[in-house]
This record gives sequence, C-alpha cells and structure tokens, in this order.
Amino acid sequence: MMLHIAKDPQPAALATLVERRAVGQQRWLAAGLPTGRLESWKHTSLRPMTRAMDGVVPRDVVPGDVVPSGETTDAAMPATQLDVTPLEGTVGTLVLINGRLNLALSVVPEGLSVVDLSLSTPDTVGTIAPIDRLEDALSARNLADFDRGVALLLDANVVIAGPVELRYLHDGAARATESRSLIQLAHHAELSLVERHLSPDGGVHLCNHVVEVDLAAGATLRHTQVQHQSEAAFHLAKVAVRQARDSRYEAQVAQFGAAIGRSDIEVFLAEPGASCQLDGFYHGHGAQHLDNHSAIHHLAGNTTSGEHYKGVLDDSATGIFRGNVLIYPNASGCATVQLNRNLLLSDRATVHTKPQLEIDNDDVTASHGATVGQLDDDALFYLRSRGIPTEEARRLLIFAFAGEIVAKVTLPALQQQLRDELTQRLAGL
Repeated sequence: MMLHIAKDPQPAALATLVERRAVGQQRWLAAGLPTGRLESWKHTSLRPMTRAMDGVVPRDVVPGDVVPSGETTDAAMPATQLDVTPLEGTVGTLVLINGRLNLALSVVPEGLSVVDLSLSTPDTVGTIAPIDRLEDALSARNLADFDRGVALLLDANVVIAGPVELRYLHDGAARATESRSLIQLAHHAELSLVERHLSPDGGVHLCNHVVEVDLAAGATLRHTQVQHQSEAAFHLAKVAVRQARDSRYEAQVAQFGAAIGRSDIEVFLAEPGASCQLDGFYHGHGAQHLDNHSAIHHLAGNTTSGEHYKGVLDDSATGIFRGNVLIYPNASGCATVQLNRNLLLSDRATVHTKPQLEIDNDDVTASHGATVGQLDDDALFYLRSRGIPTEEARRLLIFAFAGEIVAKVTLPALQQQLRDELTQRLAGL
C-alpha cells in the first residue's frame, strides 16, 4: 500500500490562482507548523526556529489566526556590501534581495523570459507543489502568502548557451520571507540553472522558499542549488517538479548553512521516458541540523530515476536523509537506484537515514542502500605511512568522500567555491 501518495498535481490547474491561494491559506491555518508526529518530519523539530523567530512564526495556529508579516524595520546592508559579482562561466545573473527581484543588479540572457512575481503572477503558479497533506503545510503557507519571487519561462526549442544564476541575497531588512519561483520550459527547451541562497554571518531570519518546475516533452533542466545561509538562520525549501514525456531533470544540492536547513524535492514523472537524477551533499558542524528529504513518483511506465546523497557531520551536528521512491501500479518498465552515504567525524554527530522504495508493480528494476561510518583506519594508516601528517590525511580522505558529488557541479567556478568552503571548514581538523 502506498504510504506517501500525492496525486498528479495537474488537476489543480482547473482552479484559478486566487482560489488556490485561498485553499492554501485554509490548509495552513488548519495544519500549522509540521511536527515530529509526521513521519517526514520525525527527526526535525522546528521549536528552535519558533523560539528564535518569536513573533514572526506562530507557535500554535488555529483557524482565524492572522499570519504576521515578516517585514521589519531593521536596517538593510548597504548595497555596496552585497555580492553581485557574476560567477565566471555564467551567461546571466538574476539578483533577488530578500526574495524580491532587482533588475538593476541583474543580467538577463537573450531567449529567457523573466517575470517578477511581485508584479505579475502566471496562472500556472501553485499547480505543481502539493498542499493536500499535513506535511505540505509550509508549501500551503507559501502559496497563500508569497508576495515576491521570479518566474523563468523558456519557449520551445530554445537552448540557453550557458548557466544562469538565481542569487538570493538576504540583507537583514526582513526577518522572514515567503519567496517563490516558477521554472517553465516548453518542449525541447534546455536550461542550466544555479540557485544560491546567501546571507551575512550571524543574521537571524527565516526563508520559506518554494520552487515549481514544469518540464514539457523533451525539455531538460540542470538545477544546482546551494544553501549557504547564516548559521543562525532557518532555511526551509521545497522543490516540486512535473515532467512530461522524455524530459530530464538533474539536481545537485549542496547544504552548508543555516541552523536548521531543509531541502525537500518532490518529482512527478508523469509520462513515459521522463527521467531524473538527484544528487546532494551536506556538511554540518557545530549544532547545525541539515535535513534532506525527497520523493520521486513514477506515475508512468518506462521512467527512470537515480539518487545519490552524501553527508559529512562534525561536532554536534545532525544530518537527515529520507528518500522515497514510489512506483505506481500502471508504471511498468521503470528503473531506480538510490544511495545515501554518511561520514561521522565526531562521536557527538548524528545522522538519520531512510532510503525507501514503495513499489506496486512487478516489472521494475530497483535498488537502494545507506551507509553510516567513520574514516577508514586502514586508509588513514596507509596515508600516514607515506609521510602525510594525520590532519592532512584526514582532510584528504574527507575530500575523496565528498568529491564524487561536488564534481557533478558542472560550473567550474562554483565547483571551486564549494571545494574552498569545504577546505575552510576542515581547516580545524
């Protein structure tokens, strides 16, 4: 029996956006913040967030409550301190400050249509990310309340020549933001997108962010997401993807920042030939709590999926991987592979891992697995016997472990930034 069923979201398109937002508000007020009573939130408590964000995030929500605004009168960082330097190798950069698009600081590549969601909202917004289940309460809240974000629209057969960056900068002027993105690619369109969320050290804020991806037949999206918020911030992100025939979605997720960071990806392989590959890396230190959650729905036959996540946890950090692959009764000829590997560098670090398959069809090829361990003593001894100091040997082994995922980031400048970040974090080992 399927435990995580979410219907194909396409029927939601029958309602108007105004109606969908009203339904989202009703469901948020009825459900409130998710708690550990839900399986998908079993190991992630939002109580530290509600304490830190008192007055912004309601602790107890009952029908009739008003969700308070996240805007504050805090002084924003001067514009000169915001890093808007384009990443080398990109062909365009869209800068969003506290979730609002700033076209004056942006460079839009030819062929890409950009819509500022604070000014206009396409009718397809809210038709992909589910809001029906209790676990979807934050997506429902976002749909009801978002007032900022961006839509990227690509016409049929248009291929953007290089990566485009969505750079989300949080400057301290808003304690909480409900931001949203829509990425819509017509048939045989192709886009490489780098999405980065950055904020200054020490900043306390909440970002509840939802991305909806709509891929028509034969479309391809390569989607790199980097979460590097302040380690005092809270970042809750949902990505929902709907794929038509022969479309391809590739995700690379890197989590480094936030006190509590959650990356939730849900993919609907709706027609034959659709495929997706989800890869991720997370490194937590201090008391960070990094949650990685995914669900892949094989709604049609002859669809394929893959998933490979790696985590490195140090100090008292907690890492979570929960991946669920669902293969439906009529989805014959499907194939899926799922793997999660974790490296614990401290006796106080914790990881919870649960790769999961729910299969209601006999004609499938499927495998999954998970590992949790420490650095290999034999490998460490081998490196030390070759004259490499212990600390350097440890760093080399950790880099070897993480490098497989980091290497999948195809933009060299960003790949180097991720390697530099890992180097800095491991310097104290």
